[in-house]
Amino acid sequence: GHFRLQGIPTNKPVILTVNPDLKPGETSKSSEQKFEQPREHKLRIILPAEGSGKGPVKIERLPNAANAPAQGAIRGKVLKPDGSPAAGVQVRVDDGIKRWKWSGQGFPDLPRPVTTAADGTFSIDVPKGWVETNYEVFADSDEFAPLNAKVPKGGDVGVMQFAKGSRVTGRVIGLDGEGLAKVGIWCKRLDWHGRGPAPTKLTSTGADGTFSIPPIATGRHVLQILTRDLGAKELTVAFANHVIETKDDAPVAVEIRPLPTVDLTLNARVLRGKPEFSDFELRVSGTLPGRKAGEPGSYWTRQETTKLTKGKHTIAVPAGLQNTSLRADRIYMRKDDEPAFIWQREGDEKRVSTNMLELGLMDQPQTISLTVQDAPAAEAPKAENPK
Repeated sequence: GHFRLQGIPTNKPVILTVNPDLKPGETSKSSEQKFEQPREHKLRIILPAEGSGKGPVKIERLPNAANAPAQGAIRGKVLKPDGSPAAGVQVRVDDGIKRWKWSGQGFPDLPRPVTTAADGTFSIDVPKGWVETNYEVFADSDEFAPLNAKVPKGGDVGVMQFAKGSRVTGRVIGLDGEGLAKVGIWCKRLDWHGRGPAPTKLTSTGADGTFSIPPIATGRHVLQILTRDLGAKELTVAFANHVIETKDDAPVAVEIRPLPTVDLTLNARVLRGKPEFSDFELRVSGTLPGRKAGEPGSYWTRQETTKLTKGKHTIAVPAGLQNTSLRADRIYMRKDDEPAFIWQREGDEKRVSTNMLELGLMDQPQTISLTVQDAPAAEAPKAENPK
């Protein structure tokens, strides 16, 4: 009979309605509640006895649970660069545990983010059985650089003060020399040593190709250029990721131009044996010219996969791309699905059957034939026995 409601706002009236499988004489019950603190509150709901045919629904607040102090809390105060309180700023905590990787290991959920009060203060309850020092606190604002602090024993992080940060502005230029709209710019901190994922900022270019990234902290960052919203243009243009360094809140201006490209041409043939089999896709990736594999910003991929249909597909690839590979796959692969991908380079009699073809250095255009089968070749039907 236990239940859990998450994400209920604090300090605002909340209407809870219990509507059981009503029988004659029974009524639903609504109750206005107000949860003052972002912690766990307990209620008891009493339903009519089964088969009684009548009786109200009761909702009881358990005072001892609702008013009991939290087991542990992380507290602090956030200030703006000028020393005034930073009100309405989101504050969250992270312990660095990759819950997607350790699913089912009993780790408690991360506490929900809170917003700072008018005086800049905040308080985040720690899950039962967990200690404050497991966490790091993060405060984020579009006006200032991201802020983080380790939590000491006792949970009081004291005063956290924003820095102005460096604002990154720039323009993305298209193949025609004009500004390119609808290009995403994803900024990620490189020299990050805190708990949890590195801070990121995301923006996109306007109609004239210009963009502005909210302030970021001093350090090294990579600007990844996202072109998946360009539609058909996405296959004709390629950009390098840019590594920038910020210092002393100084602004940074960048101009991003497309790389020289060579064409990778695919002549695809799709053999269908299963009508219900879904579509195939192709992804191109490699190491940017002049970079070493593993270096920040060195990895390049065609972000939007190419849907493999019968016919000719032309994909622009950075000229000089190293360690180039083509990976073909079926969208939403199911168990027992065994598609076959058979590749053959132009001028090469050898055919290769694999889902990943290594091309190496792409310093000149290449043409490849690709045959896709949605299942291994079926055996020839056996002749019937004459009677």
